[in-house]
Amino acid sequence: MYCIEGSKLELRDAGGALAVMPAWEPKDGFGSWLEQLRPAVASIDAAAITSDICRDFHSRGIKVLAVMRDANDGPAGWDQALAAGADYLETDVPEELIVHVLHGQLGSRAVRVTCHRGASRYAPENTLPAFEKAYRLHADFVEFDVRPSSQGTYFLLHDGRLDRTTNGRGPIREASDEAIGALDAGGWFGAPFKDLRVPRRDAFLGSVPAGVSLYFDAKDIAPEALVASLAKRGLVERTVVYQSAEYLARLMQIDARIRRMPPASSMPNIAALMNRAAHSTRR
Repeated sequence: MYCIEGSKLELRDAGGALAVMPAWEPKDGFGSWLEQLRPAVASIDAAAITSDICRDFHSRGIKVLAVMRDANDGPAGWDQALAAGADYLETDVPEELIVHVLHGQLGSRAVRVTCHRGASRYAPENTLPAFEKAYRLHADFVEFDVRPSSQGTYFLLHDGRLDRTTNGRGPIREASDEAIGALDAGGWFGAPFKDLRVPRRDAFLGSVPAGVSLYFDAKDIAPEALVASLAKRGLVERTVVYQSAEYLARLMQIDARIRRMPPASSMPNIAALMNRAAHSTRR
């Protein structure tokens, strides 16, 4: 378990009496035991916390730690506990709580955040749990990579080979849909993700929530197929595509609404690069 700000228990006085944090339930009431124990903090299940309870504890100089459990350990539960007056929140997902609070405080932002291959520090890259985590972290964009199987079905995979992020071997282009679908794409990352599957492009695109944009690394996909997959789900105007300037010029001829991002090695090259991305002829 983790705590946002911790419970920060300190010595209450110069005499060296150790501060304590008892678990409290409404049935315990506010009897004389509180005066005798003189706790610094009371630990209360978030489902039981009300603004009246927080005021009662605060009037006695006692802070409240809300223990977030199960369904309460999420945005709605956090907001409710904070609105009631809880001083600290104990949570299993501190990174999501921190981002949630900051996101609410910052409001409109000029800078947009992208999660590379999903939230790949928290779940296996290019898997659905990695993208779901990115959504909970309020990512503005999720970056993903696409490559085809031997049958031309598109899967999410960064490398041209299966070896690094699955228990398969060899080039993905030489593997059948059935073989790729049976691979473990999460065991390498950690036991909780064992037996995750390599997502198909269409399954991923169909799961992207409103408000999230796409950073499409077109590793190995024809521009026509890329545009068709986005247009089918109304994602064209929510997508930035990364590829060569020549590839992006072809993409622009198919649908100019898609935003394009060519690789740039240095600042002086950007103007010429963007010109090529906009005006190269179709080959």
